[in-house]
Amino acid sequence: MSDPHDPRHNPAWQARTRQARPQGLLGSLKMLLAWLLFGAMMIVAMVWGSSFCCSAGR
Repeated sequence: MSDPHDPRHNPAWQARTRQARPQGLLGSLKMLLAWLLFGAMMIVAMVWGSSFCCSAGR
């Protein structure tokens, strides 16, 4: 049985999901750049956090 409240059957929801998907090479490059930026921020946060942790006892 199909649920009438299922968002997959809503035309507005379908249009939104189509728009949210990366389109072509430019979209893929943007996604790659976002993941690399996120990874770099995580590394910086880990290094910065460990410097506070290890220097607290000194």
